[in-house]
Amino acid sequence: MTKHTHTPEQAAILWHLATTDLDLIIDAKAGCGKTSSIIDSLPSLRGSTVINAFNKSIVDEINVKIDKLQLPFSQRADINICTSHSLGFAALRQGGGRLKVETNKKHDLLKEVMNDMQLSGEHPLYRTASPIVRAVSAAKAAGFGLTSAFETFPSPTDPINWENLFEHFRLDEDLSSEVSLDFAIEVCQRLFNKTNQVTHLVDFDDMIYLPLLLNKTFHPYSNVVIDEAQDINATRRELAFRSLAPSGRLIVVGDPNQAIYAFTGADSQSMDNIARNLKQLRGESPTVLPLTTCWRCDANIIAQAQKYVPAIQARSNAAPGTVRRVRLLEADDDEEGTAGTITLDEYAASLSSGTTVLCRLNNPLLQIAFRLIKRRQPVQIEGRDIGQQFLNLYKRAVPKTHMFGLNEGMEIFNVWLDKTITELTNINKHKRVAELQDKAEALEVLVAITNEATTNPNYNDLQLTVNKLFGDQLSASSVVLLSSIHKSKGREWPKVHILGFRDYLPFFLAESDWELEAEDNLAYVAITRAEHELTLVNGVKAALDAARPRQASAVKA
Repeated sequence: MTKHTHTPEQAAILWHLATTDLDLIIDAKAGCGKTSSIIDSLPSLRGSTVINAFNKSIVDEINVKIDKLQLPFSQRADINICTSHSLGFAALRQGGGRLKVETNKKHDLLKEVMNDMQLSGEHPLYRTASPIVRAVSAAKAAGFGLTSAFETFPSPTDPINWENLFEHFRLDEDLSSEVSLDFAIEVCQRLFNKTNQVTHLVDFDDMIYLPLLLNKTFHPYSNVVIDEAQDINATRRELAFRSLAPSGRLIVVGDPNQAIYAFTGADSQSMDNIARNLKQLRGESPTVLPLTTCWRCDANIIAQAQKYVPAIQARSNAAPGTVRRVRLLEADDDEEGTAGTITLDEYAASLSSGTTVLCRLNNPLLQIAFRLIKRRQPVQIEGRDIGQQFLNLYKRAVPKTHMFGLNEGMEIFNVWLDKTITELTNINKHKRVAELQDKAEALEVLVAITNEATTNPNYNDLQLTVNKLFGDQLSASSVVLLSSIHKSKGREWPKVHILGFRDYLPFFLAESDWELEAEDNLAYVAITRAEHELTLVNGVKAALDAARPRQASAVKA
């Protein structure tokens, strides 16, 4: 990122924080130096400060930057950078008592719940325990049963709240057909209550939820900073408010236009709700200051981003940068391609190390990876957890993986897939069908890659393929890096391609206002990952549809 002096907007933020003790909301657009602005303000803040960072890697990054300030020891000791989990866990330990972190707490207690209900080991619930555990996890993240001066939390005794939760996170898809939703909700309620009673064992959900439920005392801070505030949920907001000293202030940093995690339970209106809570607490609306000058992206890239967020501005000395458009030609189309129009294989061949390719969906990325591997071009995919999702999908259809070769297992998988799609279609779950098909097609590509590498592969070979391809916080310098747009959040690269820019953005089944807003936010996030070169690739869906029958034939051969 280019070194720079403070802009008038940054100067206004620093002045506010240095000369007042008032709350502040910073509406910081992508690449606008929000972290630098907060760090530069630290020497002038009075009293103790906690910076509530989104994850551990951001905690480490901020700590390194603060250490470079070389603050006096007493002032540096008054600054705590931590995640919501560590902030809550510290409160949970207040008052003594031994706590043990047990990541499998819910799974272990679920066995006790099923024993209490006298369910035999043959009961189908034993085969689909995962959605029960995930539902209870989501309920804690949503604050079921909490009380607050500001928030209205759902009641855990109302089955409707659990039904909404199962629907939002699509957990009912993972239930055995022999387990009714009503019965699953009853089990969830029992497990939820039991996990709240067992307080000496703590999992990651408990670190935020239990100190709020038990009304633990939080260390009071004069300045509570919430980073990435657009992506937090109600329990994390509540935790921040309870960390305020009586005369303390809240400093909120985020970009509502980068709210892209509503599907995980994040509150897409989080920053508005924080402003509402502050008005209720103070009797007046908080000050809101903008950060709109982007230090990351060149001018033409900013012009593309302004189609979604007009407020974002290029820095005064920004280079022009490059935005180009490529349209893929269907491989069996005999027409001559116009300038910028190439086949799918030609496009893959044009990619070189140092390029990052983003996409809304998984399958197109795997299709590109398949072609790059065949060309022996180094390639990796961001997100080890995404790779695990494909393995989990396979195991849902083929739980006894050791009994079948991989290709035989895929025949079983396809039978299960057809049945599941029919069931979902019959109850009008069309969006779920589209998402399942995307994952299933991506799994097919992973199997094809495994077949290329191994004769008569088994499930272990598929695991090896996934482990080699997928990773976290990968560098694009020596590989072609592929990433979903969601996984690209917070990252930046010199050269970025957006695969299927018009094909998949917005996602064709996005219907509600919040879904359509999230799709525009995804486009904005993707565009603003590019520093110098941005390539918008269209015609991807038609090219993949045309190539798929030939690829399937090649795999069978």
